[in-house]
Amino acid sequence: MDAINFFLIGITVVFVAERTEVSNRKQLYKLINLTTMLIVFVHTNSRLSNLE
Repeated sequence: MDAINFFLIGITVVFVAERTEVSNRKQLYKLINLTTMLIVFVHTNSRLSNLE
């Protein structure tokens, strides 16, 4: 389940990056940081729901 979430998030990020045509490296790094936070959030969320 987690692998599927990561895969979907990755595709979304690539899609957004393609659509917005990220020319600035700072924007790209910001996007990567947001993605990482999103992945961690989703991961901890699924962990917590599994514990219940």
